[in-house]
Amino acid sequence: ALARAILPDPRLLILDEPANALDPAGIVEIRRLLRRLADEQGVTVFISSHILAEIAQLADRIGIIHHGRLIEEIDASQPGAGSQDRLEVRVSDPPRALQLLREVPGLGEIRQAEDGAIRIAASAVPPAAVARLLVGAGLELQALCPVREDLEARFLRLTGGDS
Repeated sequence: ALARAILPDPRLLILDEPANALDPAGIVEIRRLLRRLADEQGVTVFISSHILAEIAQLADRIGIIHHGRLIEEIDASQPGAGSQDRLEVRVSDPPRALQLLREVPGLGEIRQAEDGAIRIAASAVPPAAVARLLVGAGLELQALCPVREDLEARFLRLTGGDS
């Protein structure tokens, strides 16, 4: 079907799940073909897919649609596009840590997740400064992990599927 679609030299291809049911080598080959069509022949390739990791590798622009509405459009050529950085912190006394962290100017949005972890949205405050603050206040630092949200996690967050 894909061969039939590209034989007449189209300017636009609309594909639904082009990598569905392919083995890994087939997926790589389809990805290369679609990229080549776009880069070398100027073909606009519009792909509908639920395999977000594949879309993140292939697309120049990504639209997230939920309940028939476009809720976000991402320019994939931007550094860090489709992702959101955060810092995940685990300490011996989360309520006290939250209080301390909320007093730090320039720190991003801070919230406690259901699993007890404290999540700090991307900010200008380096992770080492957060660690020094918490340890200096006598808290036992159990974990401090920078996390980059991938496209799938972003989709879940935007559509309410993230816990």
